[in-house]
Amino acid sequence: MLPYLVEQFKKHDSKIQEWFSYYESQIGSEPIYASVDLRNAGYKIAPVDTNIFPAGFNNLCPSFQREATRLFKEALSAPGIDRKLLGGRGEIKKILILAEEHTRNLFYFDHLHALKSIVEAAGIEVVVGSLSTDLPAEENFFENASGKKVTIARAAEKNGKLQTSTFLPDLILINNDFSAGLPEVIRRVKQPMVPTPHIGWHRRKKSDHFTHYRKFIENFAEHIEIDPWLMLAEFSMVDELNLSESSSTERLAAEVDRLLAIIREKHHAHGVSDEPFVFVKNNAGTYGMAIMTAHSGDEFLQLNKKQRKNMKTGKGSQSVTSLIIQEGLVTVDRFQGLVAEPVVYLVNNQACGGFFRLHDSVDERGNLNQPGMRFSKLCFHELTGYENVYEKACDMDCLSMVYKYTARIASLAAGCEINSIPLHEI
Repeated sequence: MLPYLVEQFKKHDSKIQEWFSYYESQIGSEPIYASVDLRNAGYKIAPVDTNIFPAGFNNLCPSFQREATRLFKEALSAPGIDRKLLGGRGEIKKILILAEEHTRNLFYFDHLHALKSIVEAAGIEVVVGSLSTDLPAEENFFENASGKKVTIARAAEKNGKLQTSTFLPDLILINNDFSAGLPEVIRRVKQPMVPTPHIGWHRRKKSDHFTHYRKFIENFAEHIEIDPWLMLAEFSMVDELNLSESSSTERLAAEVDRLLAIIREKHHAHGVSDEPFVFVKNNAGTYGMAIMTAHSGDEFLQLNKKQRKNMKTGKGSQSVTSLIIQEGLVTVDRFQGLVAEPVVYLVNNQACGGFFRLHDSVDERGNLNQPGMRFSKLCFHELTGYENVYEKACDMDCLSMVYKYTARIASLAAGCEINSIPLHEI
């Protein structure tokens, strides 16, 4: 499948570049950054999650971090971007990275250190700040997982400006998904903020994202004469759920069976022998919480107490009332013998690099985004230890092209989500 896609991509290269240029001009610069989780099943490849406030920049190799710097510099220095963000006045010289409010995740501190360094290398003065009321001082020093010091300043709003005691930024780079809701202080901020905090998980739904992605991929596939099924995971959703009630679990079970029947029919049409399964996830969630796999709707009629509890609660103990049901894709990617899935990072809608998420106790059908996961830098020019158990002929150029184009289309879908927010809510 990958060699076939690359053949079509190369054959229609000019069409593809025109296609991206057109839609990027229509959608604009948002999101300024993103990460996209992919699953490569051998017979198809598709995004399974897109993060608009990504962590994990520390997992990019040095060359990919340099590319991220180049893209940030390009985005922040472009006259069109400046006029849009600053109303035609001045330049972006100072950025406040507004971080998540948890302060115990040492690997997140690694990420903040890397992201700050990447943006600083673009010639920007950068401070990391937080709205956390638990910070004891104006400047707080933490040691990350790599043993480096990370400074997080206490941020507060004053006269419509989000600032620290010593730093007044031109731009706020949001790195907080606001799962628990948008703080009132953010609503008072008049400075430009990217990505807009109004697309946090307090209002965002994965199903909306994949609805936009489906439209893009169907249009893209028509342009380059491929079947959109090759780059799309089927999905459905169930709203207004209370998994403590049998009526909700029955509705969920019925929808799982309906989607499995669609997947089974598609498998038969495309000669795929894999037994269909689905991932059922929090439709407004992150951090790999409230997720399980299923091969039958009956599994939701037989949830034990622990499973039910896990599926009812997301990040920050938020209640889960909407679930997305997503076609399960067996991952054929392996790295040094471990089951792997690629995560691609984008800045200004351009892929800057990525890494493999690995797990040594999860099989090719499992969710790799859970405790015990590891990461391996994905530098295509020096990648060793990679194996594709489906297509032995797949080379690194082939891999890179397919991953990056798929992620860029997912980034366009994220931009559509942002543009769909009613103006009166911003």
